[in-house]
Amino acid sequence: MTNNQTHTGLSFEEVKRRQLQYGENELSPQKKENFFKKILHILCEPMFLLLIVAAVIYFILGEPRDGAIMLIFVVGIISIDVIQEWKTDKTLNALKDLSAPHIMVIRDGKEQQIPSADLVPGDLMMIHEGVKIPADGLVVRCADLCVDESSLTGEAEGVWKISTQNAQPTEDYWRRDYCYAGTLATQGTAVVEVDKIGAQTEYGKIGLGVASAPQEDTPLQKQTGKLVKTCAVIAGVLFVLVAIFTWHNIPDHSFKDRLIESVLSGVTLAMAMIPEEFPVILTVFLSMGAWRLAKKKSLVRKLPSVETLGAVSVLCVDKTGTITMNQMTVQETWVANGSEQTLLQTMGLGCETEAYDPMEKAMLSYCEEYGIRVAVENMWQDKVLAGRCDTRIGHSTCSTPAEFIRYMDALGDSRCFTACLDLGHTMLVHEKTEDFIRALGHDRLGALHVHDTDGKSDLHTLPFYGGMGYWDRIADALRDIDYVGDLTYEAGNFLEPLPKELYGAASRFMAEVGTYLIGRCG
Repeated sequence: MTNNQTHTGLSFEEVKRRQLQYGENELSPQKKENFFKKILHILCEPMFLLLIVAAVIYFILGEPRDGAIMLIFVVGIISIDVIQEWKTDKTLNALKDLSAPHIMVIRDGKEQQIPSADLVPGDLMMIHEGVKIPADGLVVRCADLCVDESSLTGEAEGVWKISTQNAQPTEDYWRRDYCYAGTLATQGTAVVEVDKIGAQTEYGKIGLGVASAPQEDTPLQKQTGKLVKTCAVIAGVLFVLVAIFTWHNIPDHSFKDRLIESVLSGVTLAMAMIPEEFPVILTVFLSMGAWRLAKKKSLVRKLPSVETLGAVSVLCVDKTGTITMNQMTVQETWVANGSEQTLLQTMGLGCETEAYDPMEKAMLSYCEEYGIRVAVENMWQDKVLAGRCDTRIGHSTCSTPAEFIRYMDALGDSRCFTACLDLGHTMLVHEKTEDFIRALGHDRLGALHVHDTDGKSDLHTLPFYGGMGYWDRIADALRDIDYVGDLTYEAGNFLEPLPKELYGAASRFMAEVGTYLIGRCG
């Protein structure tokens, strides 16, 4: 890729050409087995052959009812098997469609979001925290990028990536200046140039290896095959013995009659020795096992695998994350000086609200156990006016009651997160603070940032010293929702112009104002 392409990405025409050349960025889909071939494969199972042979013999013996029953068993078992596979494949395809990823790329000098399947070699992917990397590629630019590669290597520890120009020659197979499909970015950002897609990626090679692995019969299939052969041998021997005995026992009959009687007698006894109900019982119970596994969120594609799983006594797996949780946990905290509560509060506030880093997740869980919650604050932003140096106040994240509520509800777990309402920010975006408080309510609102403002800038001064002349309405709203959270001053600008000698008196005055407001809240 040229230096110009490094900044602008591929052109639209080049993308089209490479899509024709390389195809889509997906693993080669397995060819679906033809429906009739699937039925034929089922019928070739020894147990099904047993049922079919039994049905044919019943028809020959002049017992059409018994023969029809055998054929009903055959159709029923085939239906159960086919329906089970169809339901499983349908679920897997739905999950595949649901999880179809998108990726941000640079094309024609613009950032745009595209389906990961549309990636081509040479594309510039924008990688950030929480993105599952969809293709193999070289790290062009990197800012503290950490990638979880356990899906490929089995190692739970994240890998810190570096740009290609900063990489040192190495003989290691897994490179630090290279990102691999199927891995997860847990921290930082990067620009990655796509090198390989689809089946050419390391992830794709593993998939092809699994798909090409020969399929062996399960222990159940091997055992049923032996059982059918044994029954067939016994039935054959009994048929011959009974036929010979009957032939010699009726010497006064004609040759034709003796032959018919001998064959029918042998077949009758042989049929009595064949367990034709066994395939039906086996299929029904395996289907019940698959149904129970489905209730526990486990999908069964082949019914015989239920019996195989039940026969497992020792399970050998490879490394972390296979049967372990692959999660870090905080076992204990220790504070040299100060309060453990303060440490936990600082630890919780230092984490992202939607953490991907394993350490951040562990710290949030630990804070949750001790009643420490991450506070999400409503914000505002400066917007530069066209052709001018001054700014105006504009809306930003959670700057309206409805948006704040949607955001808090999206976070989900109220035990981990709470809303922190900055009173000054509500005025800056021209929202009624009391309406904000009542909309959030008792359950969502857990903290307040208390300060006054002039409506033009984030003044951070003491209540009653700015333009917010409705503190009584704020106090009434807090009393209406039975507010029990914290009230934290953000009034540093009130102290800033004062001499240090007056800090003590000013602080006592700030405390009196706070006591007054708390008293008004009831």
